[in-house]
Amino acid sequence: MTTPGLEPDIQCSNDAVDQSSQNTMAAILRGLNDTLAQLTKVSEKQTATLTSLKDDILLRPESDEEAEKEDSNTGNTQLNITATLNNVLDPSDSCVVKESAGSESEKQNDDLESLTQAFVQTNNKSPAITEKVASLIDNMASGSLSPETVKDRVDKYPPPENCKFLCTTTINEEVWDLLPRRSRTVDLAFQKVQELLVQGFIIPVDFGGPVAGQLKDHVGSWESLTNDQVILDAIKHYHIEFEANTPVQPHPPKQFHLSPGEREIISEEISTLLHKGVLEQTEYVEGDFLSTIFVWPKKDGSYRMILNLKPLNEFVSYHHFKMDTIKTALKLMRPGCFMASVDLKGAYYSAPVAKEDRKYLKFEWQGSYYEYTCIPNGLDCAPRLFTKILKPVYSHIRSMGHLCMGHIDDSFLLGYDYAACKRNVQDTIDTFQNLGFVIHPVKSVFIPTQEIEFLGFLLSSILMTIRLPPTKAARLDDSIEFQSNFNLQKPNKCHMTFTGSCIRLQRKNMAVGSICAAFFLACTGLCTAKPQEFVFLESSHDVEAWREESWEKVERLSPSEDVFLTFALKQRNLESLERHFWKVSDPRSSEYGKHLSLSNLTQLISPSEATTSAINAWLRRHGIRQSDCTTTLTGDFLTCRMSCAAAESLLVGAKFHRFRHPKLTRPVIRSTHLYSVSKIVSPHLDFVGGVLHFPAVNGPSSPRVNEYAFFETETKPSVSGQVHIGVYPSVLRERYNVSDVVGTHPKNLQSVAQFLEQYYSPSDLKEFLALWGGSFKHLEEMAKVIGPNSGRSGIEASLDTQYIMSLGAMVPTWFWSTGGRHESQEPFLEWLMDISNRTEVPWVHSVSYSDNEDTLDVTYMNRINVEFQKAGVRGLTFLFASGDNGAGCKKKKFRPMFPSSSPYVTTVGGTAFNDPFTVSGEYAYDISGGGFSNVFDRPSYQTDVVENYLKTGPHIPAASYFNQTGRGFPDIAAICNHFWIVNNRIPVPGVMGTSASTPTVAGIISLVNDARFQRGKSSLGFLNPFLYQNAAAMYDVTTGNNKGCLEGDTGFYAATGWDPVTGSGSPNFPELVKAALSNQ
Repeated sequence: MTTPGLEPDIQCSNDAVDQSSQNTMAAILRGLNDTLAQLTKVSEKQTATLTSLKDDILLRPESDEEAEKEDSNTGNTQLNITATLNNVLDPSDSCVVKESAGSESEKQNDDLESLTQAFVQTNNKSPAITEKVASLIDNMASGSLSPETVKDRVDKYPPPENCKFLCTTTINEEVWDLLPRRSRTVDLAFQKVQELLVQGFIIPVDFGGPVAGQLKDHVGSWESLTNDQVILDAIKHYHIEFEANTPVQPHPPKQFHLSPGEREIISEEISTLLHKGVLEQTEYVEGDFLSTIFVWPKKDGSYRMILNLKPLNEFVSYHHFKMDTIKTALKLMRPGCFMASVDLKGAYYSAPVAKEDRKYLKFEWQGSYYEYTCIPNGLDCAPRLFTKILKPVYSHIRSMGHLCMGHIDDSFLLGYDYAACKRNVQDTIDTFQNLGFVIHPVKSVFIPTQEIEFLGFLLSSILMTIRLPPTKAARLDDSIEFQSNFNLQKPNKCHMTFTGSCIRLQRKNMAVGSICAAFFLACTGLCTAKPQEFVFLESSHDVEAWREESWEKVERLSPSEDVFLTFALKQRNLESLERHFWKVSDPRSSEYGKHLSLSNLTQLISPSEATTSAINAWLRRHGIRQSDCTTTLTGDFLTCRMSCAAAESLLVGAKFHRFRHPKLTRPVIRSTHLYSVSKIVSPHLDFVGGVLHFPAVNGPSSPRVNEYAFFETETKPSVSGQVHIGVYPSVLRERYNVSDVVGTHPKNLQSVAQFLEQYYSPSDLKEFLALWGGSFKHLEEMAKVIGPNSGRSGIEASLDTQYIMSLGAMVPTWFWSTGGRHESQEPFLEWLMDISNRTEVPWVHSVSYSDNEDTLDVTYMNRINVEFQKAGVRGLTFLFASGDNGAGCKKKKFRPMFPSSSPYVTTVGGTAFNDPFTVSGEYAYDISGGGFSNVFDRPSYQTDVVENYLKTGPHIPAASYFNQTGRGFPDIAAICNHFWIVNNRIPVPGVMGTSASTPTVAGIISLVNDARFQRGKSSLGFLNPFLYQNAAAMYDVTTGNNKGCLEGDTGFYAATGWDPVTGSGSPNFPELVKAALSNQ
């Protein structure tokens, strides 16, 4: 046996033969070494191991004693490797020409088998190499290719020009005749091994060819396969299908923050993709669509660069389509069948994108611009496109008598015996390569087998089972609820049982074993019980509401960026909590005012041990440690810090983005998609905060003076009080008969809650009280500031602090600021949690914050209502502004606000003076939020008055506009326009909104509380039962209306008694104190 370059004129001598044989064998081994290196280059250690194996077994000189010992160990029926090699180089043999090689074919085949057995059964073993490579080598050396197939392969796949040793062997007849008999015998054996290896190696080496848009180079093959013009156009130059609107990008997005390691990964990946032709360097032109990039971990621990196409995908057309799934594979599988799989390498990259559409696939990196020349991962239309492209391909393979199915770039092949499956593999590879696809040799399974991993499942045709790989079973332990009792409906079609490693897992760990069972049941559909993997929380939340609130989506969050999520754990004894809430809030109850301490409340409602254990275990399984989380004293809220990647893994479906609002300096992080959680976890959670809820950016109107405002009057009473221009504390004190009363009890406290970067200025407060606080005693400083208060003072904060401290004068006041410590936190939820986490809190809270009720999920609102009940049983009073949009409107229906519509808070509407220059009567101001809830039923405390309004009220809108059985709001009202404030040391007139009336009422209620404290009584707590039972203690507002749906249209009108614009009226302080002191 010779290799190219071996000279034919070797002298016939023993030394010459010796040297010739050695040179020949060395050349063979060098060729084998290079060939194996091609397949094992993934690991240098494995390559070194293979080389060492060949050196040690084939070339190492051994002593006669070692040879004899080895010969005795292997026995007479096997060919000892060392002895065989010694025979090849044996100088005692004469140079006698023997009979031709062909006449010794039987003996040569026996020697080949013996040589193979010697390789297999030798005791000397090196460390294992990659299983895929090992299987590939065994398969190629099996000798099962027919001569016709071999010739076809050799003709079709010539060896690469830089693989000089990858070649079939030829015989140098002159040298051959000079070789000893044993040398020729073993030489033929090695030749057959090498020939088989070469035949097999050429194809895998060819798998590594170009991958960028290569389908366009095989149009002829495609045209012989299909006449579908959509498919043919796609393989030539795919045009991205957009919705009616062409993608528009107001300004380029801001690139994610990346670590130095991530930046290095991206630079290397860009270089690789440029080399492959997947990317091209380009320039940015106006009208181009730029995307951001980030890195994402792969299964093998490395990272890949991802083009963030989420913004572009919003413009891409979506069409429903069907894909083959694991169910399809199960239907094809039969007992004892053989299976294989073929994976397409860079499948999406094989389809070229039309040049005119590449401007939508651009990104910027380190000052340069790049565009994809082919379909990138992440484009929404790609799965449907490839499903359509490959449909005629699989039809063609089936027409050859094969069983197959495909899921995008993964092909599942079957044969009812080994040979049929192998032919299927060969024909499938041929078909794909004729069409221009590149086969992935490592991810594919070429060798027919009766157990295979496909689409994340292990399929066994011997046991007829489907189960999860152990690693995936461990990860998904919490995702499926085990169905312990089930019956197969179609046992004759596919009688699958839980055996093998699934049963072993179940014996060791019932939870893991159950995953095998549950996944089998869920995926085959053959069981009466169909477990559901995930449950959506807040499924009715309007994920598009942010658009109409002027939020701008800026960028997709990088996987490594931090996210804070708040888990609202299910509470216990909620029925008992609500019963106690109503008893302590109703003046007619013997339990009125008998409020609970925080510790007693915690004992009542804290989550069960099962709930806390389930949530903690769930978080641990996703890598979230206890040290990453904080909880409240009541134990019903858990806030955890995690990476964006962990958050999206935990909350299946969530996609976090960064958003900005023109009224805010800081961005917020929220998901643009609904989220779901494990079915096992869902019974223990109400919702997860920091995912869907955007801060409600709806404070009072911007400071302005309406030059016609002072003439907005319905009646012109005679001047009977002080004449004023605008509203300030002494005007309100006169109107509501507060006079010079101030708080004096030491335990009295009140608070204003602030969100969304609203800060107050101590100097503004002092300036305001110096200007307008001279007629009553007052405090000039906040008793306590919670949360951030650094920055330019805001209109909202100035308004709230200056008026609650003027009406509730001398009552120590807390400024409670919760702007959110992190972009992903919800300020309103954070405030509620903070209250739940403090034993000492103010009794009265003024809150100017609300959302559109129809944008929120009912489960979320119900849980917030529980938080209001928790506050009520502790004796706290929550006063919420009713909003400044009148009745609101959406699709010709009135639009209530939440929490204004909650039955568990007191909602404050807005009024205006009949005569803007005097302290006079009031009318309902048109901005005053009010109406009826579409979610919450009418509570019993307002049943009579609301029914009276619906029967006798003036100009009641058509029933189609509102829910007549819903909770009516507001409950109380006060003056809300023409307020003076001091902001940034400047007196500002004309501030208006229910954000002005709410702190006014809050200050007055604090004084009522003060009177009760002086008598040793409890705080008022939840106000509404008290207010509705003492409507006579308020000024009834009977004129005016709020805004409706159309320009100039009206919503609801004020009426005698309660109405959905002003509630039961505005406060009359002395009468309220009298009524409050008459109760226990």
